[in-house]
Amino acid sequence: HGRDGYSVEMITLESEGGSIIPLLVFVPKAEGRHRTLLYLHPQGKLAEAAPGREIERFVRRGFVVAAPDLSGTGELGHVSSDVAFLAEQVGRSVVGIRAAEITRVARYLQTRGDVDANAIYGSGREGAAIALLHAAAFDPSLRGIALLHPLVGYRSVVESRQYKLDAADLVANVLTAYDLPDLAATFVPRPLLIVEPR
Repeated sequence: HGRDGYSVEMITLESEGGSIIPLLVFVPKAEGRHRTLLYLHPQGKLAEAAPGREIERFVRRGFVVAAPDLSGTGELGHVSSDVAFLAEQVGRSVVGIRAAEITRVARYLQTRGDVDANAIYGSGREGAAIALLHAAAFDPSLRGIALLHPLVGYRSVVESRQYKLDAADLVANVLTAYDLPDLAATFVPRPLLIVEPR
């Protein structure tokens, strides 16, 4: 699918258990290997994909941009509280499943001839930032990440009388082991940008 100065590819990747990750890849017309941004939005791949929106601004700066639908976003529906609780009952979390999907997309990007495998970055907004932080802590291929309006930490939730947090963004018993700032600390010395935590 061609646009002015770049193209858009529609791809499906297979993740663990045979689940599918729908993916849009925006590629500048210029030849060669490009810096690449893994762009994660809680509403999915189409949230900023239209001409003139945020993804296009990155492509015009020379980035390949990969925008997936992670489990429970975009084409892949919504994660209800019941489904999130069921995941915990079988020893999983939606956060962990999404982190694995992010790693799968990063592995795919490394195989592309138009991607500089040494310059893959991640950007996650709101709940997507939680999954990105989990993935990046264990995936050295992500050379830098930006977290936009992320949760400051799970401790802030349990210490607040009122809070608003999607059930899909919870990890059972997380504070018995770590919190989000602990994961952020493991990212050193790679660059980490946190914008307006909540």
